[in-house]
Amino acid sequence: MAPRPQTPGQADATGEVLGAAGFALAAVGSVDWMAWRGAVTERETSKAVGTARLRREQEEKLREVLRAYPADRRGYIKGSPGEYPAMTHGRAARIAREEGVRAEAAGNRGYGAWAKR
Repeated sequence: MAPRPQTPGQADATGEVLGAAGFALAAVGSVDWMAWRGAVTERETSKAVGTARLRREQEEKLREVLRAYPADRRGYIKGSPGEYPAMTHGRAARIAREEGVRAEAAGNRGYGAWAKR
């Protein structure tokens, strides 16, 4: 085992240099990771906001259809589920119920059908 250095000239600075380099690398890595994570979060947030806006627009469109369109001779208002891709069938049924209309699930040949009460 080597004796401990007695003067600053005898000390080896390799450990300090490696420690400082490791700390700098960790700091730069942290900044990069936080910037990447922030960009991912921003994309996810903007996508969620866009989806929520689209869903609200489609819900309002469905409400207008249910209020304005007259029923056919059998008492049904028909619509295409393709016009409301951001909305689930369950949500459409709840909106119909709120508007005083009953949602029909069977025998509508791929169309959404709502029966006037």
